[in-house]
Amino acid sequence: MAKAPKLNSQPQIVTANHLASGDVVYLSAARSWTREIGEAAIAPNAEAAAPLLAFAEAEAKRNVVVAPYLIPVDASVSPPQPVQFRERIRARGPTTVGPTMVGSTMVGSTMVDSIPAGATAAGWTIRAA
Repeated sequence: MAKAPKLNSQPQIVTANHLASGDVVYLSAARSWTREIGEAAIAPNAEAAAPLLAFAEAEAKRNVVVAPYLIPVDASVSPPQPVQFRERIRARGPTTVGPTMVGSTMVGSTMVDSIPAGATAAGWTIRAA
């Protein structure tokens, strides 16, 4: 079995959670925080991303963001896509709905009450229970 490439050698971006809102945010090239992964500053590898991470850690000390860290991304696509499954979930938004939406499902940005068996939404196949 072939070994996976080392994640540190892949392109990297800085992610964190915004302290006030809890939203997933990314550090932009302008050294501001954005909710859009496509606006994130991309470093060619973890070593080159060290100054970005240092800035983000200073922002954490100023209580702007919480727990900044580097994530590897596939920069050959636009917007860049996280390599790790957990980070792909974070980039796409919450996986749960609020208590006022119980019984409904979000498909893209549309709330629907039911999804027909076999339908697809955002690349996922929905199967009847």
